[in-house]
Amino acid sequence: MTAGSMDPQAQCSPGRVIVPDAEAVAQLRAAIPAWFTTDGHEVPDAPAFDRLGELDVPCVLALGERDVPELVRCNEEMARRIPGCRLVRLPGSDHVPTLREPEAVVRLVLDAASRAR
Repeated sequence: MTAGSMDPQAQCSPGRVIVPDAEAVAQLRAAIPAWFTTDGHEVPDAPAFDRLGELDVPCVLALGERDVPELVRCNEEMARRIPGCRLVRLPGSDHVPTLREPEAVVRLVLDAASRAR
């Protein structure tokens, strides 16, 4: 399968059909080639998830409430494992909060940057 043949309109989970808007489709199609830059660099069973408790930096995790339930649960668990993590729920977002709620994402980034100084 080549980058150009991947369809970002595919279903994310069984029984759940996603009807994306044209802007989301265009942005996802533009991003697909970058997804292949990690080819050959993946680490099987990477220990990152189990090492989240080692983070010693301010963390904010933005969670799209409309994301796939499995990913919502995974992000909630990540936030629990990261010491002092601030979990922010974005009710109008799915997996792409930068597209769905860009102003909220900008506020979160600016707030996190100001706290880190």
